[in-house]
Amino acid sequence: MSEHDRRAFLRTTGAAAAGVAVLSATSAASAGAESAGRADYIVDHAVGGGFPLATRGEVASLVVDGDDHEGVVRVVDDLRKDLRAVTGVEPRVENAVAQRGHPVLIGTIGRSRLVDGLVENGKIDVDGIAGEWEISLEQIVENPFAGVERVLVLAGSDQRGTIYACYDVSARIGVSPWCWWNDVPARQHEELFVLPGRHTQGPPTVKYRGFFINDEAPALNRWAPNISVPGKHRDIRTDSTTSSTPRSSRPCCASRRTTCGLRCGDVPSPRTIRATTRPRRSTAS
Repeated sequence: MSEHDRRAFLRTTGAAAAGVAVLSATSAASAGAESAGRADYIVDHAVGGGFPLATRGEVASLVVDGDDHEGVVRVVDDLRKDLRAVTGVEPRVENAVAQRGHPVLIGTIGRSRLVDGLVENGKIDVDGIAGEWEISLEQIVENPFAGVERVLVLAGSDQRGTIYACYDVSARIGVSPWCWWNDVPARQHEELFVLPGRHTQGPPTVKYRGFFINDEAPALNRWAPNISVPGKHRDIRTDSTTSSTPRSSRPCCASRRTTCGLRCGDVPSPRTIRATTRPRRSTAS
């Protein structure tokens, strides 16, 4: 699909979903203000004891256990793209920690062998996190493995907790949750450092959240089937599962288990559905 058609799709869908359009415009305008108004644990300059996420033309590699949840493996690729958009440098994605550099280790507690190994060896404390609902942890770990000086751990109590940890990093380095819907450009940084300490988000104040279109007809049930965006919109004319599944319970972006109100499978980005009421806490090490 051409760029013109993509923009036409977004405009028309947004017009039909008036509530979403208002929220989108408001969020895009306030994205920078929201980031600036909270206690950021990622800064654009070197700090003592900080973790070099990006510095001197290099970006930390991303490590994820291939047996972690499908949604977690998928979000690591989003983080890879976001780091590239912000720094201009493409990070490596690996399934094992190499004895070089300072990698970012991403995983779900109880699912990632790498994260669980750190827990068993007392390298990270998951009290108050393990077994809870959608809690994220971001923490620098010194000497986590033989031959590795330090890693940045992005862990979650469950699949969504890990996913939100990655998206929280993306938002703090300068990527708006509305980058796809509103073409919000990423802020550029050559240097990115994570502050020392134990940083957590969650659990959400509202346990179950949804993303519902205010008025999907006629845009989504008559116009959208004729304008299918590869990778972002499922053709509802030929997908029998979407027409037979109640909108209120259908997972959106199934691997990420995010519930939305659309009959398509992949239109709203989980970035936009991310809870804005997730408490954030940072504790100095």
